[in-house]
Amino acid sequence: MKIFNLTSWIAGIIAGVLVLLAFIALIFKVELLGVRHVYNYFHVANSLLLIAILCSIRYYKSTEK
Repeated sequence: MKIFNLTSWIAGIIAGVLVLLAFIALIFKVELLGVRHVYNYFHVANSLLLIAILCSIRYYKSTEK
C-alpha cells in the first residue's frame, strides 16, 4: 500500500509546481509550457490535488488495521 503514499506525494508535488507556474504566468503574462490560459493550470492542479487527497485517505485507511 505504499504505492498510494508515493502517488499522493507525486501528485501533490506536481500540483504545487503547476500552481506556481500559474502564478508566474499570471504575473509576467507569459505562456509557459505552451499554455495560453492560466486557468488551465488550476484545472490540472485541482485534479492532481484530488488524486493526492484520495490516495492519502486510502493509504491511512490501510495502515489503521
